[in-house]
Amino acid sequence: MVDFVVTRKSVLGRTGIIESWGRHLVKHATPSCMIYLRAGHIPHLTWEVAQNWLKLDQIPIYQLTLPSLIESSKIIEKFGKGAPAFCGMPV
Repeated sequence: MVDFVVTRKSVLGRTGIIESWGRHLVKHATPSCMIYLRAGHIPHLTWEVAQNWLKLDQIPIYQLTLPSLIESSKIIEKFGKGAPAFCGMPV
């Protein structure tokens, strides 16, 4: 479950803070950048390019789809360090 608190409303939309995502406290301001991942990577970008060239105010939310995660689950489990380390995601 995502806990979202609206801080401001207008005819153009609303702003707020995602306070928690599941059991994780995040304090993530919106609007925000959510980056889609395919098999743990940003399509057509390397992590180095994403880190050095995407100038964002806060760490983006990475969206790793469930089918993509399930597809690699046995390999990730055998790797033993979790999905982010397996994908080479920056910490």
